[in-house]
Amino acid sequence: MKLELRQESGGPRLYLGDDGLHAGVGLELELGADVWIAGRYEYSISDTGKLRPLLFVGYACGHPSRECGCELAIGLPENASVRRPPPSWSRERRSGVVLDELDTPASLQRKAAAAVKP
Repeated sequence: MKLELRQESGGPRLYLGDDGLHAGVGLELELGADVWIAGRYEYSISDTGKLRPLLFVGYACGHPSRECGCELAIGLPENASVRRPPPSWSRERRSGVVLDELDTPASLQRKAAAAVKP
C-alpha cells in the first residue's frame, strides 16, 4: 500500500489507507518483491511545514550484546510500498529485523517473515 500525504488542521500527516500514522508505530517497508523490513515510523516537520518521514530499523552494529539499540534511519518517499505489521508489533521500541553482513535477499525474506509471526 502506498503512503498518502494529507493536510490536517495541525499540519501534514501521512496516511496508510484510512489510517493516520503516528510517531512510534510499527511499519514494514517493501525492499523488493515480497521482501519486507520492519521498523518504527518517526517524522519531523521542516521550518517550511514539509513532512520528513523516516523508518528506523535495527542493524547488526558489532556491539557484543546486540541489544544496544543501534538503528538506521531510512527516509520514506511518498511512493514507498509499506504495510502495518501485526498488532503485537505496534508501539514497540524494537525495530524489527536485524541485518547481518552476510544477508542475501532470500535470508532477508526469511527474517522478515519470521519477524511478523506472533
